[in-house]
Order: sequence, then structure tokens, then C-alpha cells
Amino acid sequence: MSLFGKRQGQSTLPLSQRWSQVYEAGEIVLTQFSRAELDCVALGPSSVPERERGRALQSVGPLMSKLAATTGDAASVPPETGPDAVMLSEAAARLEKRGFIRPGLPYPTAGPLTDELGAVAADPANPGGVREVTLIGDLALVTRMRSQPCWVAEAFSSPEPARPAPADTQWQLAGRMYAAHRPSAVLVEAAFPDGGDPPPFTALWQPSAARLIGRWLGVDPAETADPERRAYLPPGGPVPTAEAAAGFVSVHFLRVVHPVGQQVAIRSLITAAAPGRHWLLEGEQAERAVPVSIDQMTPRVDELVTPPVVS
Repeated sequence: MSLFGKRQGQSTLPLSQRWSQVYEAGEIVLTQFSRAELDCVALGPSSVPERERGRALQSVGPLMSKLAATTGDAASVPPETGPDAVMLSEAAARLEKRGFIRPGLPYPTAGPLTDELGAVAADPANPGGVREVTLIGDLALVTRMRSQPCWVAEAFSSPEPARPAPADTQWQLAGRMYAAHRPSAVLVEAAFPDGGDPPPFTALWQPSAARLIGRWLGVDPAETADPERRAYLPPGGPVPTAEAAAGFVSVHFLRVVHPVGQQVAIRSLITAAAPGRHWLLEGEQAERAVPVSIDQMTPRVDELVTPPVVS
């Protein structure tokens, strides 16, 4: 039941095989990429088939816009130069050497899940320029999940859990979770260290993702394993948060973003925890603390991650 698991398998396997490993293991820590390596590639908008993508949040990075410009009236625009352009070109060269990028288009996929993804990348031979490439293995998985998720969750914690007005706190990012429409899995991105490279990403299958969301909301995994502790409802009714805050050991904020046409829907939940006790903090300013059991929290979390009904 560890979160997170050990790295398993070859990181440049076809994407469908990598997903199979995630399914079998429940969780896999993926290859670590630098910021420049993540920034030097951009997924093609139609690279992921609609059957796998579903209703997804879309991102079109500057590299993709630049590639479009070179095929239109802006073809004569010279490439950008400077330290950033050189850094991205060097990152793309490293990825190609490591086997995560191949020039040209993806090979056809015979199975139900895509094996490789079409993208654009910084051109190693022409700093500031871009070229069409194929993304392979862990780089394909990370780029696909971050570029076209069906929802994204952001988890925050309060550095001052006993603060009487938690809505006014300076929240600290704990991590992000990117969900796929198909397969039923998520990519977890831990909070980036200030000024450093990203930590390794982790791919999770259900129910590993549900356990992590519980931890992000202050639920000890040992509590979820005990039916009596899951069902325990602290005594008393709702009270002003300012009155209960002195007993809070931790306060957590979870925000989930869904696509709705060209717009997005944002849902959120604030919780507080102390040994053996949990609260939902409700109201526009989280001014009301409502005691809840873990079992009562579960449908609230389900509601956060359920796609909105689109008329």
C-alpha cells in the first residue's frame, strides 16, 4: 500500500505497455525530467485519439504555435535566439539521445491504446526552431497527461492550521493530479522545489489515486483500513470555524478543474483534521466547521471528480 511505488520496467517501452505495468503494480514512479526537457516538447492537439482523450482540458504550447507559424504566412520569421532557445535545443538533444524522442511521425498502433504520440520539439540543430517528433515511453505518458487531462486536481495545505480564518491563509501547494479519460489512471506531480527541477512523476491506478486524495485531505491511510474508524462521527454539530480552529492539526484545500465546452468548471473542498476527528469547512469564507466521518467525506470527493453534465 505504499505511496509512492518503486520504479518498474523500462522507461522507453511503448505507452500501452507502460500503462499495463501501472495497472499491475498500482503505482510506478516514472523517469525524472528536467524543467527544460518538459518545456522543449509540446503534444500535438490530435495525437491522442478521441476515444482515449474524451472531454479534455486542452493546452497548446508556444512550440506548437511556432510550428503553425512556419507553415503559414509567417514562414519567413527568423527563429528566436538566446540562452533559453539554446537550453531547449540542448534538452531536446538529450531526450533524443536517451530514447524518449524520435524525429518524424509515430508508427501505427495495433492495440486499443496508443503506443507513441506525435509532438513538436525544439530543434537541436537550430536553436529557436522546432520540428515534428514522436514521443516515447515515460516522456509520452507525462506529456500526454499534463497536456490533455479530463480533470486536474490541485492539493494545498495551510502552514497555519490553527488560524481562526483559514480562507485567508497563504496556501502551500502539495501536489497536482492529472486524470485520464482512458485508461482509468492518473499522473501525480509533487510540488516543484523552488528553483529546482521537478521531482519524479508517479502514475497511479485506482484505488491508489483515491488513497492519495484522502491523504491530501488529512485522512490517515490506517483510518481507511478500519471500518469503525471510517464510520466514526465526532460528537457535536456545526460550530464557527474560529471556535474549532485551535484544535486543528492540519487544514487542507482541494480544487478540481473540469472542461465544460470552451470553459472550465472549478469545484473545491476544504477540510480540517485532528487525531481521530475530521471537519468540512463550509461557507464562502470557510466560516463553519461541520464534523464528518471519513465515510461521509467520500461522496463529497466523488462529486469533485465526477464530470459535469453538459447540456
